[in-house]
Amino acid sequence: SHQAMLEAVGRADAMSKEVDEAFAHRDFLKAEGDRFHNEFVELRKKSDQTHEKITEMMVNVNEIRDKLNMARDERKSWMVDHNAAVKSEMKTGAESQDVADALLSSLQNQGSVTFGGTGKGDAQGIVKKGGKSAKKKSMRRIDMNATRRR
Repeated sequence: SHQAMLEAVGRADAMSKEVDEAFAHRDFLKAEGDRFHNEFVELRKKSDQTHEKITEMMVNVNEIRDKLNMARDERKSWMVDHNAAVKSEMKTGAESQDVADALLSSLQNQGSVTFGGTGKGDAQGIVKKGGKSAKKKSMRRIDMNATRRR
C-alpha cells in the first residue's frame, strides 16, 4: 500500500506540470478578463459623460433652432404684410371698389359719369395730328411680298 501511494504521488508529480500549465493559463485568462472588464467600465463612464453632453447640446440646438424659426416666421410675416400693403397701394382705379362706388353714386346723382380725359371740355384742347413717331421715321419699310435674294 505504501508502494501504491508512492506510485500515485509519482504519477501526480508527472501530471502536475500539465495541471500547473492549465492553472497558469486559467489565471492568465482571468487576469485578461479583469483587465478588459475594467477597460470596458472606464469606457462606459466616458460614454455616459459624452451622452450627457450631447443631450445638453441637443437641448441648446433645439432652443436655437426654435429661435431661428421664430425669426424666420417673423420676417416672413413682415414680408407678407408689406406685400399686401404695397398691393393695396398699387391698385388702379379700375380695381378699386371705392372708385366704383363713387362713379355709381355720381351716375345716380348727376345722371352722367366722367371718365378720365373724355369730359365735356376736353375736346376743345389741342388735337394731336396723327403721323409717324420720330422712332418710326428712321425705320426702313420692308416689303414682305418681295422674294429673298440668295
